[in-house]
Amino acid sequence: MSDIPKDDDALIEEFFSEHKINERIRKDAGFEEEQSFFAHDGPNGYHWTAQEAATFDIRWPEPEMPEWEFDPKPNGHANLHGNGQEAPPLEPLPTVLVSSWHGLARPVREWLDGRNLFRVGYVSILTGPGAVGKTLVALQASVACAASMPWLSAPIRAGPVIFYSAEEPLEEMHIRCDEICEAEGMHLDRLDNFHIIDLNKIINAALITQSDDKKAVVALTDLFHRLDMTIGLIKPICVWLDNRSLLVTGDENNRNLAAFSMRHLQLLAEKHNCAIIMLAHPSNAGVNEGTGASGSTAWFNMARSVVYMTKPRAEKDSDPVDPDARILTNNKPNYSKPDKQVNIKWQFYRFICTDAPIRADDGIGRQDKVEGVVLRLLKWHADRNMKVTRASAAKTFDKMPKDQREGFNMPWFEKGILGLLDRQKIRVVSGRKSGHMVEILEMV
Repeated sequence: MSDIPKDDDALIEEFFSEHKINERIRKDAGFEEEQSFFAHDGPNGYHWTAQEAATFDIRWPEPEMPEWEFDPKPNGHANLHGNGQEAPPLEPLPTVLVSSWHGLARPVREWLDGRNLFRVGYVSILTGPGAVGKTLVALQASVACAASMPWLSAPIRAGPVIFYSAEEPLEEMHIRCDEICEAEGMHLDRLDNFHIIDLNKIINAALITQSDDKKAVVALTDLFHRLDMTIGLIKPICVWLDNRSLLVTGDENNRNLAAFSMRHLQLLAEKHNCAIIMLAHPSNAGVNEGTGASGSTAWFNMARSVVYMTKPRAEKDSDPVDPDARILTNNKPNYSKPDKQVNIKWQFYRFICTDAPIRADDGIGRQDKVEGVVLRLLKWHADRNMKVTRASAAKTFDKMPKDQREGFNMPWFEKGILGLLDRQKIRVVSGRKSGHMVEILEMV
């Protein structure tokens, strides 16, 4: 404010200006006419009487201060918001020394399928236009996992499956599963590892919603936490989510919603070491561009792989196109070959692969062989009373003569060990080695 003293005319004008404002407030407050709303207290000051102030506070109470998050400062001080408490002191971020990995077996990337389309422990997306057959392909994969059989003529990991269904009626799921079993020559009783969560009749089946709380970008629903508990109970090898528009509510173009939704699903996949595949529909632009995208780019950026299912297009308008043919294209491969395509065709209730079959020594096709080598080497050590620890098993086998390990290296041995543990062909037990308690591998 200016320090220049006001003349009498200015003071009078200010007085009557405030008087008009206060007179209106006094009238709204219901004060008696004879009550003075303010008392003159010096040339530049006015104050309310105690009664007036109390009446005003009752009619127009001050708004409560929201309990905002604290705003810690790098120097250790914190802004005092809301309840006035100070934020806890900041601590340095923990780090991992790369040198601590020395001597450990190199981790092996785990894939759900033999074509390396879907990673275990990560979130992937299967996208495609409506009625192209995404749900049927997902159901076929689920049946293959539960029944320990190939999927589209390629190996796929065996184990329990959860299908979180918010779109298809349960009766339709029954029909499709029965048709798949009929086409594959088996009965539904083989699918005792296939679990369907039916939410088709629930209006809001969302797992994640766009939060109204300024402190959070997304909110996890009770269904998300219940799904987390169900996964922990069943321990599936894969979880299918059908579909994104019903499971994540909010503006799909919101980058934060997309990024944090995928982040929560990613943490869920890591927590339970399973593949999570979410079905989605592309936008018109995504269809025209051949990407299968819809909404923010964060959906695809955060996914480990994006498989786009489409119908083949004719190079010329006059060229015939098989109406039953489909193409699966990995539009975003991580750690696998780019632009990998799988040609499939609808035939007798389900899709079949029309590509040449995968060789036995390709990718996951070598899994059975390396598992056999691991079992043989474990027996070789057990016959000589030599204990093999879980931590050093892959490294121990890697040091064996080449003819005994049949050309496999340490990463492949670790992959074989994981597969055998998953199928409970071997187990980890506590025992002593060199006077220390260690975890030891033994055959079941």
